[in-house]
This record gives sequence, structure tokens and C-alpha cells, in this order.
Amino acid sequence: MDKFLFAQELDLCQVIPETTHYLQILNYSSVFEPPKLAKGVSLASGTRLVVHQLANDPNTFSPRVISIPKDKYRGLVREWHLPARAVETSAVVGPFFWYDFEEHDDDKHMHIIFRKSDVKWGANSRGWEMTLSYSFKTGITSGYVKGTKSADIENLVYQVQQCASSVGHPLLLPVLILCRELSLDNDEAQRNSRQKVRELEEMLLNRYRDSPGTRNVHDKELALENIISQLHDHQCKVLWKRPQTWQKVVSRMMRANRAFWDGLAAVQQQDLVIEKVHQTMLSRLNFLDVKLAGLESHAQVTLERMNLLRELERLLAGAIRRDSISMKTLAFLGATFLPGTFLSSIFSMSFFDFKQGTVSSQLWIYFVIMVPLTGMVLGGWWKYNQVSFKRVERDRADTEAQVDYVEDFVRQKIRRRTTNLTAPGIGTT
Repeated sequence: MDKFLFAQELDLCQVIPETTHYLQILNYSSVFEPPKLAKGVSLASGTRLVVHQLANDPNTFSPRVISIPKDKYRGLVREWHLPARAVETSAVVGPFFWYDFEEHDDDKHMHIIFRKSDVKWGANSRGWEMTLSYSFKTGITSGYVKGTKSADIENLVYQVQQCASSVGHPLLLPVLILCRELSLDNDEAQRNSRQKVRELEEMLLNRYRDSPGTRNVHDKELALENIISQLHDHQCKVLWKRPQTWQKVVSRMMRANRAFWDGLAAVQQQDLVIEKVHQTMLSRLNFLDVKLAGLESHAQVTLERMNLLRELERLLAGAIRRDSISMKTLAFLGATFLPGTFLSSIFSMSFFDFKQGTVSSQLWIYFVIMVPLTGMVLGGWWKYNQVSFKRVERDRADTEAQVDYVEDFVRQKIRRRTTNLTAPGIGTT
């Protein structure tokens, strides 16, 4: 079935050629590597890679796109015993790590697929992929690696060359690129996002606490529209590399590391070099797991504070909107009574009456009518404003109750699904 699906999927692929490089590292059990293996010299481990380290076509990581001619790709998979399922992963999302074991004649191979290629920057693809096959008989890791400029595959190849003594471990390449993805730059981005959240908190809390004249009204950083865009931008940065997602990748790599060790023969497990490399990989993965645990807590707190800021911003925007409506209402009332007031003040001037000025004895009628009328207008406006405010508060309470209900429903559903979830096998990791 795998052969049929591989052939069918390969026929549907489009070929976009890229510049190809090759890397081969072989470790021998003698001091020097002779042209021909002499007595007492045996191949200990090695790696051989086909590399596209600067894939620059905008669609190089689009679904059903490969960078090697189909006949060459088919021969590469067949001769190096690469996982045929790799051609079916051209459209996977998120960091994808998969491993499995397969028997070829009298040799056992460990297959690994690791890729992160679901991102586009503008119209250009971004990402990387690696397809590896480790031979337990020869200790050679064969594979295919491709990446765009942002993936820095050139530096990855340099790191492999510097770690030549460790190429006997099939997880060397995946762990190296995982360390690059979870480098200090990722930690620094999370810390910068937290600092920006602090600045937004200071801006929101102080803007409405101080009097209007104490701040520069032309400061663009205080615009609510700008605050909304900043919150959105920082939340995207926090969620760019979610620690929970990469924790799952590290967990799968740990299982792959243990499965590799269990798959070694007893004689190979006694090899001090292999054992040391294996322990180094395990220690590195444990380190990344602990690092991601702290990063998860940090990112979660940042997101919660962003949610509080968003809620505060929404409340402030609602208050500003209600104030604007009130001002418009007062302006409308003023515009309604202003013409009559203007005319009465004009015609009551002495310019239109040259007789001796007198005050009517019925002036009290004006106050008897005008004062209650003004009170009724203001009272009606105040009552309408209170009803509107209560309606807004009631709608907000209903919305929050609906959100709480949805969150509880989703939480219970996830809890039930987690409880009923069975442990996956090696082939489904």
C-alpha cells in the first residue's frame, strides 16, 4: 500500500528545481582513513545528505512541490531507504516530527521526518524539512534536507561537520535544528513581549487616571486604535512558537531516542561512543523540556495580562462611546433651544424698545414655566442615560456568562477526551 500511495502522490507533485549540495561524513575505527579498508579498519558511523540549503523559489514549500526530479527522487528513496511517506507531508501544519522502524532485507532502518514549512511571508514560502533513514547495520544516517534562507541550513551543515563524531546518532540533525528553533532569540522575544505588555498597562492605567491636561494630547501612543493594534501584534508574537506545541515535539523526540537505544544490538549498546552520544541527546532533550515548561508559564501569564488589557480597553472604549453619545445629546438639546433663546435675548434688548425700561409684574411666570421645564428635560436625559448604562452592563454580563459557559464546555470536553485517550504506539508518534 505504501508503494502505491507513494507512486500516486509523487505523480501529482510539481518539480521546482533548487541548487543542490551534498555532504558525506564517514567515521572509521582506525586513526586514519585509507583509500581501501585495511585489516582492522571498519566503518563505525557516518552521514550522507542531499541538501538544498538556500531554496529561494516562492513556492518551494507549497503543497505537492518537490525540488528533485521525480525519477531522481524515486531512486533516492529506494536506494537510501528513505521514508516514502515524506512526499505525503508537503501540506502538514505546525512542527511535524514522526519516526518509525522498517526492515529491509537483513538490515533494520529508523525513519525520521521532521519539518516546519507551513509559513508564508508575503508571497514567499518559509521553512525547512528533513527526511532521514538510519541503518542499524552500518550506522550511517542518510537523508534529504531542504530549507529557505530563514532556516539557516548552511549553519546547520557547519554544525554537523563540527559534531562529526556524533553522526552515528540518527537524532543529531533533528536535535540541532530544534535547538536553533528554541534558541535564545525565542526566549528574548517572549521577554520583549512581556515588557511591551507592561508599557501598555502603564499607558492604559495612567492615561485615564491623570487629568486631561497632564499629558500630550498629540501622543499617538495613547490612541486606543494604536493600543488595539499593539495588543494584536504582541499576542501574535507570543503565540508564534507556542511552548506547548514544541513540548510535544520534544516528548516525541524523547520517545524516539529511547526507541533507538532499544533497537540497538547488545554489542552496540556497550560501545562507549554510542552510549555517550545517546546520553548527550537525552540530556539535551531534558534541558529543552524544562526550558519549555518555564516558557509556557511565562507565555501564559503574558496572554492573561493581554486579555485583561483587552477587557480594560473594551470597557474604556464603551465608556468613551457613552460619553460621546451624551455629548451629542446635550449638543442636540442645546441646538434645539438655542434659536429661541437667541431671538428672545435679541428682542429684549433696549435697541428695539426706546421707552423707559420697566420690569413686568408677571416675570414670575417665566421662572415658573422655565425651571420645571429645564428640570424635566435634564431629568429625562439623565433617566435615559441610566437606562442605557444598565442595558450595556446587562449585555456585558450576558456575554461574560456565555463565554464562561463555552469555556467550561470546552474544558470538560478536553478532559473527557484526554481521559479516554490511549497511549500511541511507536508507529503513530
